[in-house]
Amino acid sequence: MGSRGIFGWSSPPQPLTPVTEGSEPPESPSPYGDFYVDPDVPVVEDEEEEEFEEIEQPPPTVPFTKLFTHADWFDWVLMVVGSVAAAVHGTALVVYLHFFGKIINLLSRSDSMDDDQLFHEFKQQSLYIIYIACGAFASGWMEVSCWILTGERQTAMIRSKYVQVLLNQDMSFFDTYGNNGDIVSQVLSDVLLIQSALSEKVHSQTNLFFICYIFLLN
Repeated sequence: MGSRGIFGWSSPPQPLTPVTEGSEPPESPSPYGDFYVDPDVPVVEDEEEEEFEEIEQPPPTVPFTKLFTHADWFDWVLMVVGSVAAAVHGTALVVYLHFFGKIINLLSRSDSMDDDQLFHEFKQQSLYIIYIACGAFASGWMEVSCWILTGERQTAMIRSKYVQVLLNQDMSFFDTYGNNGDIVSQVLSDVLLIQSALSEKVHSQTNLFFICYIFLLN
């Protein structure tokens, strides 16, 4: 029978395990549990899982003409006017450099010309440069305005088509894929890329193309 202590009756003390000189001490439980790995045993990697891992393929490329799939007749008018204005804007730089070169030639011939004739030639060439600057301003304004307007119209059409496709889906689609904002954010980022390509990249490339073309002609 155990003795009664401060906290009530306690169990009688258990006898200690006798240990002699030839006996081995009992094994203590490992703190690592079943996670101990023998270093002599080679570890086999899960090769089957690596074989079945699918490598994410890049999205297929889209032709350049697919950017204008949702353009109507008014968008085509805006794109044609914007392209012509971009061509005029690009040509204006080359024509300006042509007349600026004539002014430099007048400075080299100033000794063989009287002052009145030299002033008249300077005035004439300066007026040409002013006309070119006015034309470049008008064509640049038309170029940027037309392409930005058609970009806004076409991206708005893409958004409306996307909403129509979403509304035609079954309810199970919204339970599995449509409950988070990943699809919406992905579509919005793609629409912004299309708008950037239509509003900025196309007319800039047209402008630079005509600059190089007129330079090569001269």
